[in-house]
Amino acid sequence: FTVVVAPAATFVPLCNAHGQGLIDTEAGHIPRFTIQARDRFNNTRAPYQTHTDRFDILVSGKNVFGEGTTSVGSHINNNDGTYDATYGPLVKAGYYHVEVSTDSENILGSPYETIIHPSYTSSYTSFAYGPGTISAVAGYDANVYVTSIDIYNNERWVGGDVIDAQLQELGAHGRATAPDVIAEVIDPDTGKYNLTYNATFAGEYRLAIKVLECGFVGCGVDGKPEGVMLGIAANDLVDYWEVTVYPAEPYAAKSTAVGLGDAPWDGLIRAQTGVANQIQVDAYDRFGNRKTSGGDGTFFFTMS
Repeated sequence: FTVVVAPAATFVPLCNAHGQGLIDTEAGHIPRFTIQARDRFNNTRAPYQTHTDRFDILVSGKNVFGEGTTSVGSHINNNDGTYDATYGPLVKAGYYHVEVSTDSENILGSPYETIIHPSYTSSYTSFAYGPGTISAVAGYDANVYVTSIDIYNNERWVGGDVIDAQLQELGAHGRATAPDVIAEVIDPDTGKYNLTYNATFAGEYRLAIKVLECGFVGCGVDGKPEGVMLGIAANDLVDYWEVTVYPAEPYAAKSTAVGLGDAPWDGLIRAQTGVANQIQVDAYDRFGNRKTSGGDGTFFFTMS
């Protein structure tokens, strides 16, 4: 005779669960995992499952803002002793507990600890700040700081973003238009970036900072689109900053002087006794930028 020994009734303390949804998931995505029903002898209920077990799924914890968050999950009977379970999606990054139980009795391993990671970086929610978004001095490093934020307003915890920052002159200043200045990006892998640029031509500039937005899994891999470079917003209206680059300190070798007297007695090359001899001095920095303010731009002195 052939005898089939079927599993006993489901014994909650020996049931278990596994899957990525019990480890970590990206914000906005639906976490998924599998529940395995077992009897009190640790036999899996497959393939002799004759009824649907009820498992309660409760997700709770605090997001990175310290706010309490809860979510109730659901499951589907696969009719083989396993259940496909989901919860969420949760949009606030943080650390959560996933509790799987029946009549307040937890299955084996419950509650599980899981992490909801921030989603992809968004140019709309990310922001930049620092003295380099306002002004700089020719020949000196100017610093800008970028904080990457995802589409759900979570600060990102890791780096790796593609960031491009350029300084472009707005208009000519008695000379050829200055070349674009490319900022150096330092990524400490914290979700925050340090940008440095060094402009040598004084003038008015537009600073644009762009980040690669890639809102899907596998962006740029296996022939998938690379994403789009979009500008981080400076305010609600524009995605750039207007920056003034000021001349550096006066540099004697670049500065000029001219006599204001009538030829041949200009007061600089030739001067007369008993009369006032005026000289005009125009101060320039070491890059040839003319000083226009600060008491050391253009000034006059009289010798008699």
